[in-house]
Parts: sequence; structure tokens; C-alpha cells
Amino acid sequence: MVVDLTFKEEHCLFNIDDEVPLGFRTTTAGNFQINLFDFDGLFTTQNIYLKDNLLNIIHDLKSGSYFFASESGTFENRFVLVYKNSLLGTSNPVFNSDSVVLYKPHSKLIINSGATIMKEVKIYDVRGRLLMVKKDINDSIVDFDLGTTNQVLLIHITSDDMRTVVKKYVN
Repeated sequence: MVVDLTFKEEHCLFNIDDEVPLGFRTTTAGNFQINLFDFDGLFTTQNIYLKDNLLNIIHDLKSGSYFFASESGTFENRFVLVYKNSLLGTSNPVFNSDSVVLYKPHSKLIINSGATIMKEVKIYDVRGRLLMVKKDINDSIVDFDLGTTNQVLLIHITSDDMRTVVKKYVN
């Protein structure tokens, strides 16, 4: 799904320190994209950044679209528009159970770790039996073919810097 943002200069005072919260709602989990669609006046030269509070990422919307994954729901505080980049240097992206999104279009389970690169994913049943494993993933998105069985799964995700997250998924 694509979300286009339009910026028009209006007759008001602009403050570079302003922050504009963007609520986000989706009825289905999946991958999404936020774009700058049109802008004029002050916004032709002013930087416009999207701050993802969940992943602690600031993205320059003028440099391109922002791609993200989300579970279904309403998220009032995930995104904020800002006009200056307050992050200096680079930082490790957040990697926790909230930043990892699991969703299943059709028979494939998609695991999206946001800005964190995954090294390995193991899938266990509730008895602790290892059902599937993928190693040397080197990507932030991986999929597993689960078929149509109904069961509770434990997903053990290891990042490339050896941080781990475990999520429960009801198939």
C-alpha cells in the first residue's frame, strides 16, 4: 500500500522545530510505503523527514519513499514529520518483538525485521520441536512456506549482530 503526502505552502508561520504526528491505520498486516507526492513554496527547498518512532529511524522523504512493515491496527504515535534530522551519525536500529512484523499472505509466513538484518530464523512448535530453519539470511525480510496447518509457532530470530527476538505466531 502506498501513502502519498502532499505539501502546500500556506500563509502561516513555519518553524523548523515543528513536529507533525501522523496516525496510521491498516486492517491487514503487510509492507507499506510513504511518499512525498507534491510540494511547493517553502517546501521545494526545505528538508522533510519522516521519523519512525518504532524503529528509531529518520528518513529523508525527498530522497525517496519510506518502506516499512506493519501488523494490522491503529498506530497514533509511530510516525512524525520533522524538518531537521536530529540523529547524528548512525545508530543501531531497534530490534525487539515490536519491531518484527509477522504476516501470512496465502500460505507463506513473511518475517520483516524492519531495519535489522537477520542472520538466522528458527521456527518451533509449542512442544519445542524445530520445524524449519533458514541460515545466512543477510536480509530484513524472509519467508517460509507453512502450508495450511493450524498451530501455534514460536519464531526465534537472530540478527546479524547476534541479538535475538522470539515471537509467537498462531497459524
